[in-house]
Amino acid sequence: MKSYSADLHDSTTTFEGICRDHKTRMCNNAYSAMASSMSTTFSFFNILHGITNNFPNYDKAVFGRMLKGPYSEDLLAGGGHYGFYSQVPNFRSHTDHDDYSSNSGSVTKVVIREWNTIDAMQFIYENRQAALAGNANGGQRHDIDVGGRLLNGLHMGFSSGVLASVQILYYDGTSSSKYGNRSGWSLSEISAQGSVGYKIISWSYKTDYGPSNTYGPSVVQLEYEPQEQPQP
Repeated sequence: MKSYSADLHDSTTTFEGICRDHKTRMCNNAYSAMASSMSTTFSFFNILHGITNNFPNYDKAVFGRMLKGPYSEDLLAGGGHYGFYSQVPNFRSHTDHDDYSSNSGSVTKVVIREWNTIDAMQFIYENRQAALAGNANGGQRHDIDVGGRLLNGLHMGFSSGVLASVQILYYDGTSSSKYGNRSGWSLSEISAQGSVGYKIISWSYKTDYGPSNTYGPSVVQLEYEPQEQPQP
């Protein structure tokens, strides 16, 4: 369990924001786990025929858009270093930009610029090109063609307040190369994966400055919807 402390003279509201973001992450992840359990249970209809009359109909769309996160160094065990008599912390724990649009279509490409940290990330959709989150000129650019595969999540490593490494996880169990962290820093890591039967459709993020004046994503939240959309 991550713990925090601050000078006794600090405002009593110092930790309200990050506690609220911890609660948001826990609720989002619990909601996602419930949807995954429901989806797995009702998938037995595909192999056990003749029993559907004894069970209610199940439509994954009842859960709507689902979220995983937010994730940041300050929200992970071992991330951040704060103590008595240190400067009042300015936590990086909530997103301030939502990339979602109902008209985007599926994710077709992910653009990553990286070196020691993730300088920038960008989702390219069927119907639009979203904004680049971070430094458009930082690091080396990689254009990752999703190729029709469904995105299941991201394996992320945070350091010095920003996203330092990232790996794309696909629903079929495969993954992309790992990007960033070329200096081999010690990272606070997390594998954020979606519920059974769901796919990534977008993300939310916040950008901040890191070491050596680098600039890139510092907080990440993933957004999901059912793989098969209900018919009108």
